[in-house]
Amino acid sequence: MRTLWLMLCWVAASCSAGWYFEAGPWWRGDIDIAVEGGSRAALEGVRAARSGTVGGMAEPIGPLLDDDGTEQRERRFDDGFVGLSGWDWAREEGYTQYWGYDRQSAYDPATSTLSFERSFRAETSATRQTTSVRSRAYDWGGRHRTSADGLLMTLGYAFVTRPRWEIAAQLQAGRLEGIDARFDRQRVFTQEVTTRTYRSTRSREESVTYSYDTLGNPFFPDAPYEMTEPDGIGPFIRDTPTVTESRQRVTQTDELINTARRRAESHVDFRLNTTANVLALGPRLRLRPIPRLALIIQPTVTLYALETDIVRHETFGWRNGHEIKAWQERHTDRAERWGASVSGGLQLEVTANLTLSVLGGYDWIEEYSFAAGLETVTLDLEGYRAEAAIGLRFGP
Repeated sequence: MRTLWLMLCWVAASCSAGWYFEAGPWWRGDIDIAVEGGSRAALEGVRAARSGTVGGMAEPIGPLLDDDGTEQRERRFDDGFVGLSGWDWAREEGYTQYWGYDRQSAYDPATSTLSFERSFRAETSATRQTTSVRSRAYDWGGRHRTSADGLLMTLGYAFVTRPRWEIAAQLQAGRLEGIDARFDRQRVFTQEVTTRTYRSTRSREESVTYSYDTLGNPFFPDAPYEMTEPDGIGPFIRDTPTVTESRQRVTQTDELINTARRRAESHVDFRLNTTANVLALGPRLRLRPIPRLALIIQPTVTLYALETDIVRHETFGWRNGHEIKAWQERHTDRAERWGASVSGGLQLEVTANLTLSVLGGYDWIEEYSFAAGLETVTLDLEGYRAEAAIGLRFGP
């Protein structure tokens, strides 16, 4: 484009009568930029946490007591004891005077029995955590209306010249910058991570009643009673129980003790910058209703050479700011679009060869749409235009 401008200047400088050269700023408004896109995190199936279960259930508990009462040995109870006699003959006969009891109700004179209780309890526990992940993807979209400005140069030749009007053919070359858009913090993906903590327990309780024959002793001692020596003298009972009764109770619980929820989100920051090099060709009608002031009308066919640079950044992380994964992408797209324009304005003849012009009009341009990674970009360049120029007319 810079080379073309230099060529126009050189041609204008070497022109003969009827040629004119103009240059100045121009502005394009009402440019519409639309973007629709998705999520790289969703496409790749990124997970903030792994679903599943860690830990397990409480272990089961087997029987706690393996004494069926048949073995001749000392036994300790919750409410007394029965030991082996220190006398050999008594042990051989299955008698013992080495015993004691705490509760009077343990003795039943009607059945001539002495009963003891023995209880056991055991418990196991365990914790486990279950994690579930629920994902949701969003299609994001944004729209931005903007304007652009730049420099426009015009080289023309008036092939019909009359005192009050003129018809010329002209070529324009220009550049537009500032066709920009930015979309920040566009939410495109979320994950809800729920972690539940459970505690399970298993308990086993066993209670056994041992009943001993008191041999019908009519002078049985009242509780509490205790023989402290194995070879002491006291009332005899059998040293092995005649009756045992076992009871057991097994319980299991599993309770939720905590629920924790966390949220991870993915956001997109999107930047777009488009520049346009423009060529326009068409006639110009110049009317001079009064001296030194002219009315200009100029329709043109235009060609836009567009170059768009895109920077896309997506970040997936926890809401507290901790980043899990990020993606940085860059895209460049080039395209040409045809169009047409019409503009009109006033031109002041400062001198016979120096002019000042101000024009306004409207441009019609083909829609510009392209894909850039996960995004689809559409530029609607149709809109208003304005230009101002200082010009040189060559010839007498």
